[in-house]
Amino acid sequence: MKPKTFRTIFLSNMPIDKNSYLYQQVLMTNIILYLAGSVFFVFFLVHLFVIGNYTLGIAEGIFTLPIVYIWYRLRIKHTIDVASTFAVLTIIFAAIATIFVAKAQSFSILWSFTLPFVTFSLKGYKEGMKFLFIFYAIVMPYIYTTVGVTLSTIEFMRFSAVNVVVILIAFFFAKIVREAYTLLHENHEKLSHSNTQLQSSIRYATNIQKSFLAPWEAFSKEFGESFVIWQPKDIVSGDLYLYGKSDKGILIGVADCTGHGVSGGFITMLVGSSFRRLSHSVISDNPAMILRELNSEIRSQLNQNHHNALSDDGLDMGLCYIDSTREYLTFAGAKIDLVYIEDGEVVTIKSNKQSLGYKRSRIDYEYTNHTLSLKDQSFYLYSDGITDQIGGTQRFLYGNKRFKKFLFSIHHQPMQKQKRLILSEINRYQGEEMRRDDITLVGFRFTN
Repeated sequence: MKPKTFRTIFLSNMPIDKNSYLYQQVLMTNIILYLAGSVFFVFFLVHLFVIGNYTLGIAEGIFTLPIVYIWYRLRIKHTIDVASTFAVLTIIFAAIATIFVAKAQSFSILWSFTLPFVTFSLKGYKEGMKFLFIFYAIVMPYIYTTVGVTLSTIEFMRFSAVNVVVILIAFFFAKIVREAYTLLHENHEKLSHSNTQLQSSIRYATNIQKSFLAPWEAFSKEFGESFVIWQPKDIVSGDLYLYGKSDKGILIGVADCTGHGVSGGFITMLVGSSFRRLSHSVISDNPAMILRELNSEIRSQLNQNHHNALSDDGLDMGLCYIDSTREYLTFAGAKIDLVYIEDGEVVTIKSNKQSLGYKRSRIDYEYTNHTLSLKDQSFYLYSDGITDQIGGTQRFLYGNKRFKKFLFSIHHQPMQKQKRLILSEINRYQGEEMRRDDITLVGFRFTN
């Protein structure tokens, strides 16, 4: 399809969103009309209330009304063709008024420039010539006869030559303006098309990313009481929740990769792929060993084993292993803690303070396993997207302390209700602030 030019769109009777780019172009094109309206209104006040020339003042006041109407058509109705036609007619009537008032100079240089410039800019060259032909061939002779203006041959030739030169200048100025607007609009269309394609690709990428996420059915089957919150800041997330099952037991984890959006999404693909393989290996019952292997693999896959590597990306992770008999849970973390509530107390199992995969992450680092017996407990693994969210009246971080206190206040509720309450709390605290990061939270409960 041949792309529409600015003129084609400009002359069509189509509603325009007042937030659109074309709407801004229309306002730019009509700046001269706003200036004209302002001048008329100032002259109206001066002649009516200062000088006392009521006839001229009222006439100038009347000419402010079309400007208001043009504003109404552009800003409220967004119908360009009506507004542009009315704008040209306003300039023509203003020129006629100048002739009647000034008489001697008939048609000032100002109107000789303004009329064709506005006409060509708003109505295009062919339609603009129609307006000018009607004005100069029919309206002007009639006005000259009415006001009794007589010009000698030399005066007429001088007057005509000056006006022809001014009209040509106005024509070329209008041509430059229209071509500039056309170029801007066409470039905007190209950028808009490219952005649409890019957004479409990113939206498809999130479908691929979701294929690495365990379906909710897997969680609900293993844990009668559980929930997952996974909310990307952008279309693609830099967070990942992990689930793996083997003959030995179940692995549940949360990973927070470098950045968010597309860059973070690439890392989650690497992490998800490596985790799937390790969750079915001989070390599937050893979270600390899995973290160590992930640390080595991510560094290797991103070629970050040397200091002059192009990238320095990685992730934080908290990982739990639950044996098949549901008797104990083993946790290991890389800068993501495990929080659980037991006997009316909030307990935090601290993670190791080394992330995974970064150039500064030591290959030989030993992560620590923490094992505890399972009884009446509610467990929570979450990324820092919740605690680092700015909000509230003071625009402070939500913080770990506040979030743990909130978890304690709702831990007796069913897990699915807890999910709704947590989401409501996040939105309440965030308010009008922007989301700062991806949010991921996994909650599950064991009862005797």
